Amino acid sequence: MSTIEKSRIGRRVKGFTLMELIIVIAIIGVLLGVLLPTMSAYYWKSRVKTANNMAKMVYNASQTEVQKLMSADRNPGHDSGMEGLMLIQYDEANDNLAFTVTSTETGGVTTYTWPASGTSIEDAVNSTDPNTAAVGRLVRNVNRTVSSASDYNWAIYVENYIVKAAVAAETRNTRNVGYFTKGTITNEQASGNYGDVFDDILTEKADVYDAP
Repeated sequence: MSTIEKSRIGRRVKGFTLMELIIVIAIIGVLLGVLLPTMSAYYWKSRVKTANNMAKMVYNASQTEVQKLMSADRNPGHDSGMEGLMLIQYDEANDNLAFTVTSTETGGVTTYTWPASGTSIEDAVNSTDPNTAAVGRLVRNVNRTVSSASDYNWAIYVENYIVKAAVAAETRNTRNVGYFTKGTITNEQASGNYGDVFDDILTEKADVYDAP
């Protein structure tokens, strides 16, 4: 062997063969296939857990405010509407709210809906309508009491001065909807986004509240 050939052999660079690279890429692909669904499930559970915790805090703060309204309603001239059925929802994107009250005090069923959209909480607080003012104060005080509640979309179901269920979500388009009702909190992925299903979830969880 000549000196030139020996020099070339000495300078030969070692590396992976094509087959070895293919095997490594295949192994990485398998690992990603296993890890991605697991990470996705973990991410979803984490987001829903956070939303559940927010719903629980909103539930507790709302019940405190409703009890205050119940005491106030014993005085002449006060009417919060909480003695009937009320669905209250807060929209963080526009800092406004809407609510529905069903009352049977006059022998019939009267439904009030306020507002359609775009009315601020302070407008509600300053309203001359007692139901509207009561709901405005409730929502304002819950957002003040619960840290970050004003950054969420949330809603509560109230019947005869009892908050029976609460739901919360970071945006109106997310499927990561948290909820809380008395004694129950689990992970649950909504079948639609918050804007589509919050009413159904509220009424379903309110039924759970009444279950034996």
